[in-house]
Amino acid sequence: MKIVLLGVGSMGDVRPCANLAKRLVSRDHDVTLIAYERFRGYIEGEGINFVAYPGDSEELMHAIISGGSNMFKIMSGVKKVYAKDTDLIREILVKACQGADVLVYATSTSVAMTYIGEGLKIPYVRLNFYPDAPTKEFRCVNYPEWPLGPVFRGTYNKLSHILCDYFSVRIQKSSKKSWLKPLGLKNSFRLGLKYLDGSGIENLLGYSELIVPACKDYKDNIHVVGYFSDVGQEDVYTPDEEL
Repeated sequence: MKIVLLGVGSMGDVRPCANLAKRLVSRDHDVTLIAYERFRGYIEGEGINFVAYPGDSEELMHAIISGGSNMFKIMSGVKKVYAKDTDLIREILVKACQGADVLVYATSTSVAMTYIGEGLKIPYVRLNFYPDAPTKEFRCVNYPEWPLGPVFRGTYNKLSHILCDYFSVRIQKSSKKSWLKPLGLKNSFRLGLKYLDGSGIENLLGYSELIVPACKDYKDNIHVVGYFSDVGQEDVYTPDEEL
């Protein structure tokens, strides 16, 4: 299979994607990882096909970190970063994804890949490294805690996850015309609707259920699959007896 992964962010985002890519390559899949240019040496050094994504991880991370806990400030900063290269990003993604069998995008910073999948009619999978699939059990980490009662708290928690990804899509495509028309898409809102009940997109959550058990209201398309680690059995950590 030809598989294209998009991992936009810091090394903390790219390394798990590279580990997944290495495992897929070992199973004879044709894998390409799209990431910022600064990670070219690392990715190609692991024997993975590389395509450069416009921009730089430091600029994106600064926009996210400088927003603190203010979600609207974070969105504003990230939007400015993506607005610089909207058309170029679309062109690079479309070219890299042509002929792919599956698309995989990691974290909300890469969520615009959904438009590529819809436009090119290629199945896409969502990947993240912390529990952020829609659930009533806890809120999205980017949204504040509110003193709500049990009934409203569950609704708020689930909605926070939905809105986080939906607005990430809106931010990353900035201009409707630059994404929708070239890809032959008419209704951008329906992609956001897929998150209303947590269905429609396969979710791979890369952490251990021993750390965070799968939520009771996760649907069949949400899978807690374990860490995407390059640590082998010979490197298993043994804690100090005193610890």
